[in-house]
Amino acid sequence: MPLPVVEVKYEGQELYSPYSGKRVETANGPNTRDSTLLFVHYGDACDYAYINNRVRKILETKRLKNLEQLSPATLAKRLDIEGGFVLRVDAGWNGINQYGFAPPPQKG
Repeated sequence: MPLPVVEVKYEGQELYSPYSGKRVETANGPNTRDSTLLFVHYGDACDYAYINNRVRKILETKRLKNLEQLSPATLAKRLDIEGGFVLRVDAGWNGINQYGFAPPPQKG
């Protein structure tokens, strides 16, 4: 099942992962240490700032390459992660940014 997309308007400074409680952004960019953050796409730049390895592995099994060329909507349709979703944030003058989240991967 594709990841559902939740749309909000938010011009605040900080977003947090609903699964880990960690900040999505750090002083150095996306929080790449948070396993619940699937991807970050900045609408004003029309580019992914981050795609985690979990997403890359899923899409490789589907034989999809050039992940950076997929739109966030297409990416969401290609991912089937239980509990996952995309947060589509209208950030005002900063454009529309999109963040993928999912529960942490099961170990074992």
